[in-house]
Amino acid sequence: MTDEFLFEGSLTAAIKALTKKGNVDCAVAFWGNGAQDLFGDIKGRRIRIICNLQMGGTNPAVIRHFMAIPDVVEVRQHNDLHAKVFLSSTDCVVGSANASANGLGREGTDNDGWLEAGCRVAVKGPVQTWFDNTWNSASDIDEVDLEKAQIAWQKRLDLDLKLSNQKFGDFVINVDDYPLITSYYAITIKPVHSSENQFHSGSALDHPAELIAKGFAIDHPDEDAAEFRRGRWVLEFGWRPLSLKRSLVPTFWRVGDIAKRAGVIEGSTDLVTVVMPHPNQKGAPFDSNDKAFQAAFEDVINRQEFAALWFDDDSQVRYCDHRQLTLRFWQALVEHRDEAGHAVVAA
Repeated sequence: MTDEFLFEGSLTAAIKALTKKGNVDCAVAFWGNGAQDLFGDIKGRRIRIICNLQMGGTNPAVIRHFMAIPDVVEVRQHNDLHAKVFLSSTDCVVGSANASANGLGREGTDNDGWLEAGCRVAVKGPVQTWFDNTWNSASDIDEVDLEKAQIAWQKRLDLDLKLSNQKFGDFVINVDDYPLITSYYAITIKPVHSSENQFHSGSALDHPAELIAKGFAIDHPDEDAAEFRRGRWVLEFGWRPLSLKRSLVPTFWRVGDIAKRAGVIEGSTDLVTVVMPHPNQKGAPFDSNDKAFQAAFEDVINRQEFAALWFDDDSQVRYCDHRQLTLRFWQALVEHRDEAGHAVVAA
């Protein structure tokens, strides 16, 4: 076997295949929510993990989870660790990816947009020696360490997702990452757990039921997964009561995970895919209560050219079909804002 360059999908697949069977050693700096599922069935196996708790990139809840399985999983910390090394008895992958919900990258928006790469190493002996030496120099983790890690973790979250005080007047469109537009429907989603749904393949859930209940059902998860990528902001609007115009009070929410076949809409028995809200909703593009924004929004969303964004009919929606129209909508909002600003100055 020779060394093999891995990237994006091939790197993800290699890491997941490596960690799902046999004894596994991982020297991976940062661990995020969802990494608990990285190893699959752990019965009868031995897993050793070295992490970095000090830098604030590791979610201590994940480490607590692993430490609660003492007969199978051993966890140590090394405050200088920045490596990402995955080892089994038959395979070795070294790369740029940390461990989290999708097997790659820290949780939250840290991994959004990053291009990850790595290498399957043919001669794993030197890597195993390096791991064993690093393991021996790493230290055990106690409750004091976890409490300090929680403080560091929260500081990083506060920095990454700090509450935005940006005004609509300062908003600049990022053509690669502008907010999605959706319409609000007053529906109730009932979470369906695997025990209730044993006859439907691929529907087992580890997602919090309350996030599913607060989620947003989508009709075409395969086509629209890229539209509802984790960390993206969504501007959601509805109908103003007793009016034919759309709401003056649209609101922002941040996309979390997508749970396929995760629930049923009240009055139906069909399983739906649910886009769950991100646990931390701080850092919106701007305050949607901004009066200038609300005035611009009411004018622009009610234009006939944006009728496809009203989502009024009962047909299933493919958000990927409205990608260019959504960008044009944001451009029209900014144009409206700038023209209104010029009119005020001229007056």
